[in-house]
Amino acid sequence: MKKYMKNFKFIFIVCVLVLGLSSKAFAIWEYNGLPVGYTVDPNQPPVVDAGPDYNISLPTSSQVVTGTASDPDGSIASVNWSSRGGPATATIVSPSSLTTNITGMTVPGVYLFRLVAVDNQGTGAFDSMQITVSSSAASGSLTVSPNSCTISVGASTCTVTGATWTTSGATSPRLEDGNTSSLLSTLANNATPLQVWVAYPSTVFNLKDGTTLLDSKTVTSSCASGSSWNGTYCQAVQASVSLTASPMSLFSGNAATLSWVSSNVTSCTASGGWSGSKPTNSTYPHESTGALSSTTTFRIDCTGAYGSAFDQKTVTVLTAGPGITVELTATPDRINSGETSTLTWISSGATSCSGIGFNTGGATNNSIGVIVSPTTNTTYTINCINGSLSGSDQATVTLKKKFLFIEF
Repeated sequence: MKKYMKNFKFIFIVCVLVLGLSSKAFAIWEYNGLPVGYTVDPNQPPVVDAGPDYNISLPTSSQVVTGTASDPDGSIASVNWSSRGGPATATIVSPSSLTTNITGMTVPGVYLFRLVAVDNQGTGAFDSMQITVSSSAASGSLTVSPNSCTISVGASTCTVTGATWTTSGATSPRLEDGNTSSLLSTLANNATPLQVWVAYPSTVFNLKDGTTLLDSKTVTSSCASGSSWNGTYCQAVQASVSLTASPMSLFSGNAATLSWVSSNVTSCTASGGWSGSKPTNSTYPHESTGALSSTTTFRIDCTGAYGSAFDQKTVTVLTAGPGITVELTATPDRINSGETSTLTWISSGATSCSGIGFNTGGATNNSIGVIVSPTTNTTYTINCINGSLSGSDQATVTLKKKFLFIEF
């Protein structure tokens, strides 16, 4: 019986709360060779702490953990770490050590672990902890080199040889042309420079993860020397000049006014009905042709670093003939300075009329009139035509003289 009980190592403990005897327990049967009636202290379990919970973010997939274990009435015989669940199979590198590295947590989620300690009398205790693995925040770096380029004459874009980039944690990487939102690449990483096109005056290139911007670079562009942007492409800079004659037709003895504008030139010369060196742009008052007696062509030539250009205008001198009558009237024909006069006219047989010194609007008759306010004595001329037939008339508005009265 004694041997039998030893083999089963059975202990029946009567608690002091029941017997009210002492702080110790009483062994009923012999245990491990101790006689019946021998009193023993109850074994206290180990004190175990698995340590704090951890939070990590991918791509980090491992964590070093440290637990503690102690026994208040003996010693720790063994410790063991074990996995209690998670979205992926974690590996405990040193499960029998209080400090161990846990690897393989490659899927986001919560991983549970338990630390068990057993004391020298075979009593065990445990504590648990968890590691929460989060998805990594995507990141990326973009380089575009060079950061500028030159657009050729006649072209609208230029290219740079190198867009390279790297991403981390990106699930939907993409390189976009930020100006047009065009997709250029879906590679997560690109070490070989990708040629990209650059519009005028710049293009923004965006490295994204889906709709999330990871990095951005701007490349500028400019037109080649000797060209400028015309709104569509880089146009070659050219010399230009534009000449205007007003009016383009008149009666013999009248004069026209010449004006001109030019660009990208340094000098201008007149020929034909006029001559001499001219400024690159006319200034007010513009140049008069002087009285013309015959149809005359006026030409201007301008030159500069971007070549040469010319323009010419022909002023037609009309010959008065039968069949056209016109009468121009100024009312009143004498005014004080600052006052106005009204010009009216009537014609017969004319299809259009033009004025010198005032605007007829092409009307052959006008009873309402055109208001003028000259600052000096002024003669106004009207020319009316019908095919090869023409007629003209004039009216003069005179400013009244001011008299100084001296009282004696």
